Amino acid sequence: MSFFEELKRRNVIRVGIAYVVIAWLIAQVADLALGNFEAPGWVIKTVLLVLALGLPVAVFFAWAFELTPEGIKKEKDVDRNQSITRQTRRKLDFLIIGVLILTLAYFVVSHDWQGGSGDAAAPAAEAGPKSVAVLPFVNLSSNDENAFFASGVHEDILTHLARVADLRVISRTSVLKYANNTERNLKSIAAELGVNHVVEGSVRRAGNKVRVTAQLVDATTDEHIWADNYDRDLTDVFEIQTAVAQEIVAALKANLTPQEQQAIASRPTDSIDAYDLYLKAREIDRDLYFGAEKASGMAPLLEQALAHDPNFALAHAKLASTQLVFYWTTDKSQERLEQARAAIDRAFELQPNLPEARAALAEYYYRGFRDYERGLAEIERAHDLYPNSTEILVLMAYLQRRLGRWDETIDTLQGIEQLDPGNLSAKKDIADTFVGAHRWQDAARYCERMMAQFPQEDFFKRKRAEVALALNGDVALARRYLDELSNNEDATNLIALARVYSLTGDYELALRQLERLKALADPLVHAGVWRQAFSWSSLAARVQLQKNNRDAAIEHAEAAIEMLEAFARSRDPVGPDIMAFLAQDYAIVGRVAEARQFATDVLENYPVSRDAVDSPVLRLHAARALLMIGDTDAALEVLEEITNKPYGPTGWSLAVDSEWAALHDHPRFKALMPQSNDTT
Repeated sequence: MSFFEELKRRNVIRVGIAYVVIAWLIAQVADLALGNFEAPGWVIKTVLLVLALGLPVAVFFAWAFELTPEGIKKEKDVDRNQSITRQTRRKLDFLIIGVLILTLAYFVVSHDWQGGSGDAAAPAAEAGPKSVAVLPFVNLSSNDENAFFASGVHEDILTHLARVADLRVISRTSVLKYANNTERNLKSIAAELGVNHVVEGSVRRAGNKVRVTAQLVDATTDEHIWADNYDRDLTDVFEIQTAVAQEIVAALKANLTPQEQQAIASRPTDSIDAYDLYLKAREIDRDLYFGAEKASGMAPLLEQALAHDPNFALAHAKLASTQLVFYWTTDKSQERLEQARAAIDRAFELQPNLPEARAALAEYYYRGFRDYERGLAEIERAHDLYPNSTEILVLMAYLQRRLGRWDETIDTLQGIEQLDPGNLSAKKDIADTFVGAHRWQDAARYCERMMAQFPQEDFFKRKRAEVALALNGDVALARRYLDELSNNEDATNLIALARVYSLTGDYELALRQLERLKALADPLVHAGVWRQAFSWSSLAARVQLQKNNRDAAIEHAEAAIEMLEAFARSRDPVGPDIMAFLAQDYAIVGRVAEARQFATDVLENYPVSRDAVDSPVLRLHAARALLMIGDTDAALEVLEEITNKPYGPTGWSLAVDSEWAALHDHPRFKALMPQSNDTT
């Protein structure tokens, strides 16, 4: 009998196959289970090493030993006439088939049949026959200052196309990186953006004349589907933009509704001077959520544009957004809110179906009244009019998230990824929503993928640290992620570092981060980021309390109170965010009645049902203030309401935080502690 036949007779080959299949299945299950428990990377490596070393051992035992009715015996001691290797062979065959079925079932369940990786991240966009990317138009003007004009022509053509529901149009953010690429590989660009068609063009402006060239290319075949040149007077630039958009729509055979046709053909203004000013303002920032500093540069330009043309509806809508930014960040005055509403009303009066005006109205309800239901209704109407606008989708996602509609929020944000694959803000919002909604495994996998793609983006490291703390209280792992932060002058980074250092007992190191945050306070106030600007002193007070240094804690808290009270006087009404911070600082300095009143106001007037994002965080601040003044039952009642709920703390995050040490032995607090790792 040959050696190979002897291997077959002793079932060595079958044992080897069975071992490999079973080991693979064990490795997959171990990877999933250990990932759920946030096990360090060396654990899964050890499991894989043990499984690999087990193969030669299994093969050796199959060769040297045999299973008999009396048990396992050495092969040389078994009478060939009494051997049951044939029966064993059948059992091994059934075992291999059974494990292969389990393996196939695992593959079917875990595989992303939409073409993704199986993670919760958005699948890559599929290129379709009506998908198009409009690359930035080249500025051929002799005057470099006309670059903003070329940018405006490009964006307006893109905007016209984005209003067509039958097209999928890649957002401007994602195409901007190709602006200075003089040797464009259209096939490669189209593949990166997930489209089949690409539009290229150029703009030359000289005096009162403008020349625009554009061409539509099928990137899959490099075939030029359509191309044209337009030499017109400058005042005809809007007709050029309309003509280009209409030609592209026709070439792609996209369905065009009468309303979409009207929107594409509309002329935004009769004044080129007004249009220039509007373009310059829009060049500062196109995001619906730009900050107060950018709004300060935009508002004067928009006001000048409206001085040239009071009937410029788009300028009215954009001016309303800048007024709402001021209201949200630095100027909580009724006058500012009324100015925003007047601009919105004027935009609607001029163009009743203007989606930008509808978006501004949604923003008005959002920023002005925190009326998220009405805001969402308005932004959904805007989306119907402007289906490919990522700015509108961003506001829609924020409103959905405030209302606690987590799945809808993720779907909307992943839709933004489809339309704007280069939009890093959308990716950050996805990670933040996974974390806030307590979808820990989705959050961990997504953050790790983003950390690999964007190693210099600290946001994903901070979120991954949050997952480590919330999922199983792994302070050491959270600190390792935060120690990798690259920007030590970022306010959010400094706050995150201070918090994790205080959890590990490195109070002096935590205080040093807050001192660095103090140096950033003035520019943050100017930018309207008041929470980060003023929180350094409040946080320092709490760290000093953890150090049992009450005098220093009171000193910091009094400084925080002085700043917050001054800021509160500029805001009418005083927001719950300010009240929540003040409640904690009042509690530290012993102003018990005021601390209780502010904490109670937050709890009574700002329920989770009103705001699913901010309210749990502010209620946690209120609970902390109540605990400081001795209202233990009231503090526990709040913790019972928000713990292990979206945007609230988890049992693990409370367990590792010494600020709640006074409750650690309380039965109601113990009931909030994790019984096992919740990986939902």
